[in-house]
Amino acid sequence: MKSNEYQELVTILKEYFERMDAKFDRPDSDMNKGFLQVSKRFEQVDKQFDQIDKRFEQIDKRFEQVEQTMDRRFDILGKKVDGIRADLTETQETTDYPTSKVHQHEKKYVPRIKQQSLIFFSCTKPQSIHSHFSHAIS
Repeated sequence: MKSNEYQELVTILKEYFERMDAKFDRPDSDMNKGFLQVSKRFEQVDKQFDQIDKRFEQIDKRFEQVEQTMDRRFDILGKKVDGIRADLTETQETTDYPTSKVHQHEKKYVPRIKQQSLIFFSCTKPQSIHSHFSHAIS
């Protein structure tokens, strides 16, 4: 009898699984509808990820363009700074020459001027200097 009971149980389980398979295989079954909804949702998410990927590619291209533009502008700016530096060096050299000449003349002539003024003031009488300046003032 045990084998008879076992056979009945196997038959009952087969029928149950066949009914379950039939439920899943029907296009209008709730489980099928749920799987279709989940599948559609995954497709929507995939499309959104594709759009996000495209947007990131656009952003990457834009960053590359900005980087190239900035590199060009920094190169131009560097060249301008180099030109200004050269101009300043030339200007410094140009002003150094007259300054050195003025300094040479001062070294040469200031002691002579001082010596001549000492001689002039030592030779003249104080009253005559005073009278000389008083005539110039009036």
